Amino acid sequence: MPHSSKTSRAPRSLGRCVHLALASLALIGAAPQAFAQAPGGGGSGSSQVSLYGVLDGGYYRRNLAGEATVSRMDSGLLSMPRWGMRGSEDLGGGLSAAFDIGGHFRMDTGEAGRHPGDTAVGRTFSLASWVGLRGGFGFLRMGRIPTGSYIATLQFTPFAESVNLGPFLMHTITGSQPMNAVNGATDGIWSNSVAYTTPTFGGLSANLQYVAREASTEGRRVDLTANYRQGAFAAALNHRRVDGAAITTPRAAAEPAGAPYVILETKSTLASVSYDFEVVKVFGQYSTGAVQARGLREIDLDTLGLSAQVPVGAGRIVASWARTKREQAGVSDRVRSTLSAGYIHALSKRTDLYGVAIADRATNLRSGTGLALGIRHSF
Repeated sequence: MPHSSKTSRAPRSLGRCVHLALASLALIGAAPQAFAQAPGGGGSGSSQVSLYGVLDGGYYRRNLAGEATVSRMDSGLLSMPRWGMRGSEDLGGGLSAAFDIGGHFRMDTGEAGRHPGDTAVGRTFSLASWVGLRGGFGFLRMGRIPTGSYIATLQFTPFAESVNLGPFLMHTITGSQPMNAVNGATDGIWSNSVAYTTPTFGGLSANLQYVAREASTEGRRVDLTANYRQGAFAAALNHRRVDGAAITTPRAAAEPAGAPYVILETKSTLASVSYDFEVVKVFGQYSTGAVQARGLREIDLDTLGLSAQVPVGAGRIVASWARTKREQAGVSDRVRSTLSAGYIHALSKRTDLYGVAIADRATNLRSGTGLALGIRHSF
């Protein structure tokens, strides 16, 4: 019967379709590996790609010096939320290619950027977007790359990259503070840059990063860093300079009244040391720099930072203090000091709970405080 004939053929047709679909999926799954291993398809060696990221958020009650009190759920209190992909490929002969693409986002709202008003908003990969070659000659990269001065600032404080709770970073790089920072207008991650890192010799290495002016207001930029690590001791020395710029930035509350600054040139030198005694790890940082704004005399900014980290049970007690002195001819000196202390408790290798309190003072401003309670997870 016609009906029964169609019925008997249907299962066989369906079975063939299923087998074909499974075979196609198997080929698709094997394709990346086959491509990577093919002589003309993906290089002569193995490739590695990994996904990484950090989620961080919590409650923040903030009223730094001169500010009104604000209580809110906030993002990136201890670490800036971010996600990205990085990878490398063995090209043979001791040469490898590498890349990193990553971006920041605000976990509380899902918006792009590190904080409200972030100048990096609009960049899909605000954290990093570079490609490079590594070999016996060192490491050469091009793209959007974190500077050596920024990395040194993070590595020599227990608060690392915290723009909300880390005093030294708040004083020298972060915007939206009671006092303008020496590198606040020029950021710690540079676009259109070329960076070269030397091989390590006896614990010593160096990094040079350069940005051409490219007819923009960002200016010509140079960042040079020397790093030394040997056992429990580590040190870094950095110098960075930006000239030919025209970057408009608001005046902070502790600054003399006036129109927003138009930054033409900045220069700073940063020295950092740390030593791990096991029962306590101590850090020291000193930055001396100057900012030249249009129509104004040079502003000198000197910042001293001292920090300690003490392991306790499954966590660690952290404390950090920074003091900045601002000097400018014809203007009275201004001083800001900030102390942060708290406890970071590890629930696992990738998840922390934390609580941090802040005390903040600045010349001519009412003293302020802050309290942060949050959770951080990395992957």
